Amino acid sequence: MKGFLYTISFFIFFSTSAQQSLVTDGPYIFYKADSILIESIHNDVVQKEVFKNTQRPSSVNVAVPGSAGAFFTVPLKQNILIPATDYKKTDKVFALSDIEGNFHGLQKLLLAGGVIDEQLNWNYNNGHLVVCGDIMDRGEEVTASLWLLYKLEEEARSKGGFVHIILGNHEIMNLSEDIRYVHPKYIQVSTLLGRNYHELYAANTELGKWLRSKNIMERIGNSLFLHAGVSEAINSGGYSLKKINHLARPYYDKDGYDSILIKAGVTTIYDSYTSPFWYRGYFTNPTAPLSQVQSTLSLFNVKRIIVGHTLVENIKTLYNGRVIAIDVNHHAGNHQALLIENNIPHRLTINGEKIKL
Repeated sequence: MKGFLYTISFFIFFSTSAQQSLVTDGPYIFYKADSILIESIHNDVVQKEVFKNTQRPSSVNVAVPGSAGAFFTVPLKQNILIPATDYKKTDKVFALSDIEGNFHGLQKLLLAGGVIDEQLNWNYNNGHLVVCGDIMDRGEEVTASLWLLYKLEEEARSKGGFVHIILGNHEIMNLSEDIRYVHPKYIQVSTLLGRNYHELYAANTELGKWLRSKNIMERIGNSLFLHAGVSEAINSGGYSLKKINHLARPYYDKDGYDSILIKAGVTTIYDSYTSPFWYRGYFTNPTAPLSQVQSTLSLFNVKRIIVGHTLVENIKTLYNGRVIAIDVNHHAGNHQALLIENNIPHRLTINGEKIKL
């Protein structure tokens, strides 16, 4: 029907043991040559809606995990654009990493920092929210987490703020068909939908296109944000941030990509020992030398490097404040974020407590 708006009413009943195995998930939006297919699952029942391209819905509703009947509405983007790599200094930056499908941990932190309100709307004015990778895998609330960040991105822009989604190794793994850490729920989801798992985030999907647009490194003021760290091999390449992102982006979804990367000359960006989304040299024994960190700061003209990827008990500084580690164990309920206000970094808890670093 012309002008018909697609709506979903989700009801989640995860509270009783008899229904814990039932799956509610989605929506997933698939684009074909002449149509749009939107699929979701409600208590193991698949729901499908098909639209002509000229009748693309303006929004979708996404279930709030664990809240019976609750959902949030997500307006669909008119265009998905590749973000910039450099941003001017801002008074407020709120950064976290490695949520790994923990929607409620994400929600609690964003509420504690005043980034969102109780209705999951952007509340941070012209502040910047940075997610340093690994939204995906391990947890069973990945879809809702992605859609929430997708929604907040547009709301932030309308208020003069910004949401930065930096890809981590788990996003790259999902896009390139490496599903070793995918929660069993999502294998069940793909089975119920009659699809291979990698189709859920393929290049012809809304979330797949959105993820493929993202960077692996960005600079905000005098801070460099990425998932894992900057190896000496990356330093030696001498590439700008823009160049690194440009080189990396075409290969996010290459399954069995070793030979492809060798031919393209970008193995350093993807190798597990040197990649910006795999490197652990700031934490290994022995750790990377201070001179290497200083070379990174000079190369990218920053004062500090913010990374996730490697677990720490509490968000903390390394290398005399030159590196800040922000990957804490959200699955154990240890929800923390980095808050930079007027260039001063703090550790923020879900209780709203700020501890200066």
